Amino acid sequence: MQWKVEHIVSAPRTEVERALFDPATTAILPRFMKGIAKAQVLSLDANERELVVRKRFEPSMKLPAFAKGIDPEMTQWVETVKWSRSAHEATFAIDANVPAEWKKYFSASGRYRLEARGNETLRVIEGELIVRVPLVGPIAERYIVGVLREWFAGEAQALEACATSRVAA
Repeated sequence: MQWKVEHIVSAPRTEVERALFDPATTAILPRFMKGIAKAQVLSLDANERELVVRKRFEPSMKLPAFAKGIDPEMTQWVETVKWSRSAHEATFAIDANVPAEWKKYFSASGRYRLEARGNETLRVIEGELIVRVPLVGPIAERYIVGVLREWFAGEAQALEACATSRVAA
């Protein structure tokens, strides 16, 4: 399933970028993202051309009825973002915390970019999410994309708050 979200963040792109990769911003994400219990930066490697950040997320939400056989630990994931400093965009991939033999049933990846708009920033995230399970796959995809949309809206609020110093980490 292809999906796209866009948000205007009321802060300059340089400040939004700074907040995006600040571990303190990641730590406060659960205050803005309903259903996320914990978010943390696992690693951040940077050079003049790019940043590579790995973040782990732990949801706290109740699983829907169709998610039989999924225990709460399996809803955790690691997101890897490879950010081009000059292009102000990234690719990302999500690695679900499921047994190795289940990895073939789920994939999620996409592109992320920040566009300067004066004192505001347009954040555009486009992705593809695939759940390869007969019958329930499309239902799961729609459900997960709906949740992702809510989470990314919350993340945009957190970025704005941190980029404009309206929140304490």
